[in-house]
Amino acid sequence: MRSIIWLKRDLRLCDHQPLTDAILSQKPTYLIYIIECCWLQAPEISNRHWQFKFDCLIEMANELKKYGHQLIVLQGEALEIFQSLNDSIGQFTLLSHMESGQLRGFQRDLAIKKWCKEKGIEWKEFKQQGVTRGRKNRTDWAEEWDKFMSQQIQPIDLKLLKTEPFPEEIKNRFKLTFRPTKETEIQKGGEKEALKLLESFVLSRARNYSKHISKPEEARSSCSRLSPHLAWGSISMRQVVQRIDEERKKGRFKRDLANFKSRLYWHCHFIQKLESEPRIEWENQNRNYDSIRYEFDEVLFERWKTGTTGIPLVDACMRCVIKTGYINFRMRAMLVSVWTQHLFQPWQPAALHLAQQFTDFEPGIHYSQFQMQAGTVGYHTIRVYNPTKQALEHDPNAQFIKKWVPELAELPVHLAIEPWKISEMEKVFYDFQLNVNYPYPIVNIEEAGKEASKLLHEFRKQPLTQVIAKEIMKVHVNLDRKI
Repeated sequence: MRSIIWLKRDLRLCDHQPLTDAILSQKPTYLIYIIECCWLQAPEISNRHWQFKFDCLIEMANELKKYGHQLIVLQGEALEIFQSLNDSIGQFTLLSHMESGQLRGFQRDLAIKKWCKEKGIEWKEFKQQGVTRGRKNRTDWAEEWDKFMSQQIQPIDLKLLKTEPFPEEIKNRFKLTFRPTKETEIQKGGEKEALKLLESFVLSRARNYSKHISKPEEARSSCSRLSPHLAWGSISMRQVVQRIDEERKKGRFKRDLANFKSRLYWHCHFIQKLESEPRIEWENQNRNYDSIRYEFDEVLFERWKTGTTGIPLVDACMRCVIKTGYINFRMRAMLVSVWTQHLFQPWQPAALHLAQQFTDFEPGIHYSQFQMQAGTVGYHTIRVYNPTKQALEHDPNAQFIKKWVPELAELPVHLAIEPWKISEMEKVFYDFQLNVNYPYPIVNIEEAGKEASKLLHEFRKQPLTQVIAKEIMKVHVNLDRKI
C-alpha cells in the first residue's frame, strides 16, 4: 500500500508531520499539490496568492529532485483525483495537515472524508496551527497551544523518503495548465525566503518592532513580514515560536520578541474562531447587527477600493496594498474602520476586496478582524480610527503619504495630511486645486466618525446585542487570558 501526502497550506519540507509519518512508514509515497478548480474560481483568491504558492512549490520541487523525488502538481477537483488514483493504484493512506479556512474547503473535506470511509481509505490529518477541530469552547485552549508549540521539531531526512514514479495516466488526465501572471512587487514565496526573514527579524529587525509596528512605512522592515509564509505554510508556526523563544532566552530584544509572540498566539486564536464558527466568513457574528449597514453604495466602494477617497492616508494605504500586497496591521484596521464606520457600509464587499489584495490572506484572521473593526461582535471595544489622527501620529512627515499619493508630493507636510485645509493663497503658490489635482474628501471625517461611534455604542447597549454577545463569548473567549 502507498501513502499520498496531500499538500495544502503547508508548502514546506521542515516540521511537516505528514512527511515524517510517510518516512517512518516506509511506504512508497506520492507528494501531490492540487490546483483545485473551486479555488481557481473563488472570488477571494487572486493571482498574487497563486504566485506566492507557485514560488513555494517550485522551490520544494527542486529540493525534492536532489534526492530523486518528485512533487506532483495536478489541476482538477481533489475528490475526482483521489477517485482516479484509487482506481489506478488501489487503496492508499492519505496524509495531510488539517486545514482551517473557508466553508468551501471544509465542505470539500467532508466529501473526501465520506468517500474515504466508503472506500476503506485511512485519512490521517495532523494539526499545524495549534487549532483544534470540534472545540465547543476555549477551556484549556491556551495550555494546549503552549504544549503544541513547545513540542520538539522532528528532523526530516529526505534520503529516507521512499517514492516511486507517479501514474502517467493521472498526470495526463489532470495536467497543470494554469500559470499565474508575474507580479514584481509582492513578497516572494518559499521556505528559504521564510527562514531568511525569520533570522533577520530575530537577530536585528525586531529591535524596533514595538516602536514601529503601527507606522505604515517603518513597519515594512521592522515587522517580521512572515505573515504570507505562515498563511501558506512555507514555515510552520512552531518553527517561528521556538526560534523566538531561543533568542528571548539569550536576552535579545526581550520586550519586542515577547510582543511578537503574543501576536502569534492571537494569530491562532482567530483561526480557531473561524474553525469553530465558519459562518463569520459571510454573516455578522452577532446577528442583531443585521439591521444596520444593509445598504451598499457602489460609488463609495469604487472610491474606497481604488484609493481615491480624498483622505490621504486612506488612499496611500489602499494604493500600497494594491501594488505590494502588504500593509501593517494598524493601517488595515484603519482602512476597515473608514469603510464600515465613516462610510457606514457593510463589511462583506470590503472583506472580499482586501482578501484579494493581501498576499498573506489568512481567512481566520481576515474575517475575524473585519468583524472586530466593524463592531459586529458585540463585546469588543468599539474603535473608530480617525485617519487624520493616524497620519499625524504614525506618518508625521507624510513620508508614506507622499510616496503613494504623488499628487500631494509637492505640498508641505500639513497639507499633504489635510489637503482640504489649503488656503486660497496656497492654492496659487503650490499650483494645487482640490477636485482637480486631488479629490475632495469623500466624507467629513470628524462628523462621520462621531456619528458612527454614537450609533454603535447605543446599539451595543441593546438587550438582544448583549444576550447574543454573551453566547459568543462562551464559545470564543479564553477567560484565562481574557481574549
